[in-house]
Amino acid sequence: MNDPPKLMGLKLELSDSEMVKISIRKESLYCRCLVRLHLLLATGNRNVCTPNLVAYLPTRTINDLAALSRYHPYSSQPKVANLYMFLSTGRCTFLDLGDYDLDLEKERDMLLKIMSEGGFRSLRFLNVCTDFFASTNFIGEMICSSPQLEEFHSGVFLDLDFFKNCKKLRCLRLFDFFESDKENLSIDLSLLKSLKKLEVFHVSNMDGSPELVATVLENCPNLISLGIVDSLDALEIIYRNAVNKYNTFRTDGFCDFFLRRCLWGMSEETRIKYSDLDWYKNKFPEKVKIAVSLCPLVEELVIRVYHKDSFEYLKNLKKLSFLCIDFKNCDSDYLPAFISLLQKIGSQLKHLFLDLNSSFPVETIFDYCPNLEALQIGHANFATAGKPTRAYSNVSVKKLSVSYPEKENLLFLVGICKRLTHLVVDVAPCLDDALMRAILNLNSLAELEMAGFRICSLSKDCLRMFLGKATSLKRLSVRNNFPRRNFLDLFHYLELVDHSFDTADLISELKLNVEYVSFKDILTENFFTCKLSCNIF
Repeated sequence: MNDPPKLMGLKLELSDSEMVKISIRKESLYCRCLVRLHLLLATGNRNVCTPNLVAYLPTRTINDLAALSRYHPYSSQPKVANLYMFLSTGRCTFLDLGDYDLDLEKERDMLLKIMSEGGFRSLRFLNVCTDFFASTNFIGEMICSSPQLEEFHSGVFLDLDFFKNCKKLRCLRLFDFFESDKENLSIDLSLLKSLKKLEVFHVSNMDGSPELVATVLENCPNLISLGIVDSLDALEIIYRNAVNKYNTFRTDGFCDFFLRRCLWGMSEETRIKYSDLDWYKNKFPEKVKIAVSLCPLVEELVIRVYHKDSFEYLKNLKKLSFLCIDFKNCDSDYLPAFISLLQKIGSQLKHLFLDLNSSFPVETIFDYCPNLEALQIGHANFATAGKPTRAYSNVSVKKLSVSYPEKENLLFLVGICKRLTHLVVDVAPCLDDALMRAILNLNSLAELEMAGFRICSLSKDCLRMFLGKATSLKRLSVRNNFPRRNFLDLFHYLELVDHSFDTADLISELKLNVEYVSFKDILTENFFTCKLSCNIF
């Protein structure tokens, strides 16, 4: 008998009458039964389902019940005691302690009791990225009690010696939530050599420290990701050291590293501190050339471009399918070089994120990227929409996100992407009733499941029309704007647009099965936001 499907989404809220309201995004019999069982256990009705019986449940169900323990009908702060009956089975494989106050002695004592009884012995995922401080020694005890650990996230830096018995560890992410004293902080990176299966290693303050990143790569050459950390200068250091040592360096057909996910180009914070930015910009193409030669297996790349000539070397990334480009530090005319890149690798791209800083014809994306599934354009006010060079009848984009669009390019983008399931339009005062009607005349948005519009100018009647067309819609957020330039603008705007309505009330009035959510929720679930999360990339 197969395990039931994993819980996809759940929200529990405490009402004034202490009744628990349940909202399940993807309803199923399993979810309903899971919530009911959790409530019975949480409210003390254990004669219905005793802790002994919990041990006979499928592993996924035990994991889901443990995850639900952070939502208790009579407590706003999750308690470790609520985890006991699930962890005591010794079969939990997933544990997220992010919401638990591990600074409290009684919480730590309960975890110590669970660990002493073997409750951590099957854990494969453990997250202790909590806002509450926990000592490194206590976290170390949890690690030492988890010999099957494959993925670990921490909000404090730790001695890598704690992981010496975690032979299956694949992913290790260490964040500095409490701003440790970096000068007195030392991690023996040579211990990484003992973690033979490690694929992801991220330390939050490595960015801007190329020597540290180089040391990590040299000690762990099988990594596929360093997280959101610039590795460009580190790869150059490794290359230069090898050249100096051996007087030569093989790059033809030679793969020194197995990185699949990379970030290249210094961050804004590092750039501000950089003493000779012009030198860095001039050397940028050479740095990219070296990085590509050492990491030809890259599939997902975030690059902050400082020189247009670097695009020429990206053409050699034959496995690249995810590309995120920040153009704002590229002073020269990069358009011809970038279009040349799209001509070469556009057909292999599935996900493209462009943050523009100068005029860009958006139709070229669809000319050269026929297999694109997700597209995000930041500062789309720089985008232009000329006449299409061909009929766009088979555009494959399903997820589109646009910020600061102009009327013409927004009409072009949404109008031709007829398979959209996700649409996010941010800071778009141009999105008024007339533009929405024009869009719907080109594209019924019949497959749209999630939509978010912020700082737009849509009336209640227009939203009613939109909801009537988007028949597959499941989640929606709308935040209208009003101009602040002068009183006459505001008066004219209020005269034209009815702001007296509430979108959630409209959904209820139309009796639609659509969940109204905050725009923050929409952004959080945006494809590129999720993909570029420091917990995932």
